[in-house]
Amino acid sequence: MFIEQFNNSPYAKKLVEEEIKNNMKPILYLLQQGMEENLIKPMDLELMYTLITGHAFGINKYLMGKNHPTQKQSEIMEESFALLWKMISI
Repeated sequence: MFIEQFNNSPYAKKLVEEEIKNNMKPILYLLQQGMEENLIKPMDLELMYTLITGHAFGINKYLMGKNHPTQKQSEIMEESFALLWKMISI
């Protein structure tokens, strides 16, 4: 939730673009490695990152707006990950 709020705040615009890209590097590296190992579909890395983070932010927002018990939240997260994995995996 913090990352989503920060990305939409004026503070994010004050950061140098290079600093933002440096923070994305470990995730982009893992995505690139997954593509090279034919685990995930080849596509633009930044687009893949956007799809994954958008999914994560959306599920987080959904769960924060609901009063599900912990077990139900876990089920929703697992189902959501399974759907995301079907979308990006080969």
